[in-house]
Amino acid sequence: MDCRAIWRGYKEVKDAGGWVSLAFAGSGIYRFCKYRVGFGKAFTTKLGRLQSNLEIAADTIHPEWRKLLHIIGQESPTVYYGHPHDWVVSDKAMPVSLASTYRQWYPDFQFRQLQESQLDELVWGLEDPRRVSGTGFCGECGYLQSAIVSTNECRCFPELYGGCKAPSAVQVFRAAPGKNNGLVARCVRLFKRKHSCRR
Repeated sequence: MDCRAIWRGYKEVKDAGGWVSLAFAGSGIYRFCKYRVGFGKAFTTKLGRLQSNLEIAADTIHPEWRKLLHIIGQESPTVYYGHPHDWVVSDKAMPVSLASTYRQWYPDFQFRQLQESQLDELVWGLEDPRRVSGTGFCGECGYLQSAIVSTNECRCFPELYGGCKAPSAVQVFRAAPGKNNGLVARCVRLFKRKHSCRR
């Protein structure tokens, strides 16, 4: 296999999806470019539509990533700031701020991102309905719920007992005309389960 063909594949990925698509590509990018399975017009078109979505995730979660491009003599200023969910993406238009999508109904619309879940005491009182007394099984997912992080298997509310604090791997997207916003997952994380569901 000619190495030039692999480098040509890298260039095609970069041309379609920008530097961000190469900077955050997984180890499979080499085989993808080498064997070119699924590499075609449909792929490059879709990657081109996703470029701004990938840049939002990169700029807001890893804001220093563009400094890598200095190594190859490329200048690339940061475009997106804030939290990943401050932006609404679309396959057919450039991203817009989340607040702008609500101002047609609420001209003074404002919001802030919450880093921890907050209990509405007017609705639930002082008793957090997600907690189980001692150690037990979550009523939603059926898995072991424990205040000890190493033994907790409930993933419904990982912030309740501790867990990953990184932004979720989802983006807010603009739905069809007449509808508002939805969520789209950008990657899937698999969790190993030891117990069967008890629903």
